[in-house]
Amino acid sequence: LQVRTDAAPWKRRYSLPLVLAYCGIVYFVVLAHPGVLPEFFIPGQGLTTTKVMIEWLLVAGYLLAAVLLWRRRGQADNYDATLAATAAALMALSEVCFSLYTLTTDAYNLLGHLYKIAAFLVIYNAIYLRIQRQPYLNLLDSEERFRSLAALSADWYWRKDESFRLTELSSTYEKRSGFPPGGDLGKARHDAGIEGLQAWGCVVHGRKRSEEHTSE
Repeated sequence: LQVRTDAAPWKRRYSLPLVLAYCGIVYFVVLAHPGVLPEFFIPGQGLTTTKVMIEWLLVAGYLLAAVLLWRRRGQADNYDATLAATAAALMALSEVCFSLYTLTTDAYNLLGHLYKIAAFLVIYNAIYLRIQRQPYLNLLDSEERFRSLAALSADWYWRKDESFRLTELSSTYEKRSGFPPGGDLGKARHDAGIEGLQAWGCVVHGRKRSEEHTSE
């Protein structure tokens, strides 16, 4: 579904040109030499046997892709396998509709195109949006792990914004100092007396170590 960054150099270099060349050849044959292709639709009769067989081969291929993608759910990093499997199933439904219409303007033909549009929208969400969102999800996960580790730490920490105002004080701070952190949030360092609080915290730590040493 996506060219990986660790793929072979020739794949990264030639994948897009090869796909574009393939599409160009197909369009050229279909538009410039339509007589080369077999007939798929006969006015007054409907779809030919060749057309129906091709559609059902596509249905089988899409269903196989849906099953394989569904089995990869939770394992893929660069796309949403569940959504990709859903898109493949929608593509299969689209091809089923394309094998049933008798007029180019009937409901089956319209429904097939609607399924196709829905499948492309799902693919957009499964691949492109997943790639765009993944760095932010990784950042949130990293921050959550950092908060969990900080909560287990015996020390306390604070966070400041670009104006050097306190935006966060760890829960360990209140346990150590006895002061609620909410009163100092939004204040600058000198307004909150962070130097004093830091020194007081050092005294508490030192006293605790001294008492433990004395008790031993």
